Amino acid sequence: MTGKLDRSALETALHGVAARHENLRATFDGLRMRPVAELRDFFHVTAAGSREQALSLLERRLQEPFDLAGGPLLRAWLVRVEDELSLLGLSVDHIIADGKSRDVLVNDLIRLYGAQTAGTDPGLPEVAVQFADYAAWERSYLQGAVLERLSDYWRTTLDGVDPLPASGLTDPAAPGGETGADRVRFTTAPDLQPKLAAAATAAGVSVYGIVSAAVKAAVAAHRLPGSTPHDPYDVAVYGSAANRVLPEVAEVFGYFATPIVFRTDLSGDPTLERLLAMETRAVLGALRRQQLPHSLVTKLVNPSQYGVRHGADPARVPRYVNFDFGSHNDPAAAKPDTGQAGTGRAVFRQVGLPVLPVPRGGLRILSAERPGVISVDVRYRTDFYSRPWVSAFAAGIHRFLTAAAGDWSVRLSDVVPARGAGR
Repeated sequence: MTGKLDRSALETALHGVAARHENLRATFDGLRMRPVAELRDFFHVTAAGSREQALSLLERRLQEPFDLAGGPLLRAWLVRVEDELSLLGLSVDHIIADGKSRDVLVNDLIRLYGAQTAGTDPGLPEVAVQFADYAAWERSYLQGAVLERLSDYWRTTLDGVDPLPASGLTDPAAPGGETGADRVRFTTAPDLQPKLAAAATAAGVSVYGIVSAAVKAAVAAHRLPGSTPHDPYDVAVYGSAANRVLPEVAEVFGYFATPIVFRTDLSGDPTLERLLAMETRAVLGALRRQQLPHSLVTKLVNPSQYGVRHGADPARVPRYVNFDFGSHNDPAAAKPDTGQAGTGRAVFRQVGLPVLPVPRGGLRILSAERPGVISVDVRYRTDFYSRPWVSAFAAGIHRFLTAAAGDWSVRLSDVVPARGAGR
């Protein structure tokens, strides 16, 4: 935050956001959520000698665990650097918030702060539905014919693969050793995104589907012979869905998002046209059934995988590919000063902290549309994969995206040829 900051107004605005959204005041008694009337001891003020020191301080604070029973599950640290330069770090436990909730929190805070300093009404609509209301509705909705219809779809779609689908990807040159994280990033050539968008619109597909197909093509191409019990070109990728299909919850703070599995058969060396049509059907089919939480899908398809992603035994977690696409996953958000909004005498800019978590399944791909380009961030476990292997994997995605901006009659093998021996 640059410019003249009203600290009292900021604290009032933070309390106002917490008052609006019940989940921000949540604590947990066992499995039962119990919101408190008002947050206490969640706003802290300190100082730092430089912007870099402030970011380092906030990064350390981010690593501190939350007390689910005692709360609070929202923390705010105001770090003052200079008279007209401060950083505000906001942290929430993931149990109460998804990616969209971050946007809700920031947008509400900026509007409430601006109104507080200007002495005006923020003009925010009343939050008529809280997350607990949605949870109660979900329990009543997922019964009978609805539950059976959704369950049948996922049983059929995931027949032969797990709800946490093994990627079948191994790197013979992986260094092993201590677990760590690294990344390989690229941005497509300028003006590629408009070409992809135009081609997608003409063919009735989406840019999301094109990037998703590119990831799956790279997975299939990098599988070694015998790495999967089924066809190596049968690819299932672990992603996520916002699960905010009801308009009433579009701007509600809570954990609505759910993991989701997108499965596509790339066998038979299809043309890009055929492959992208299949990918679109797979994506749309999954998104239309996103209201059945992945936890329930897991219990239906393979109960032994229930909870393993967050369990105490990492050896039970298979190697899988996690792919997400959207503006909230934009790798550019890790750079300073991305986006801004003026509020009174202070200007707020979102700043990314340089935190790189270790991908649970070994590979996590974050991609986003930006003006003229597609950005791709491939994050990997350094004991599972070597940098040359990941660079080659990322290059396969890049080749697919470049080819998809041109002639869709070409075959998959001409765009992303298999690297496995004997294939």
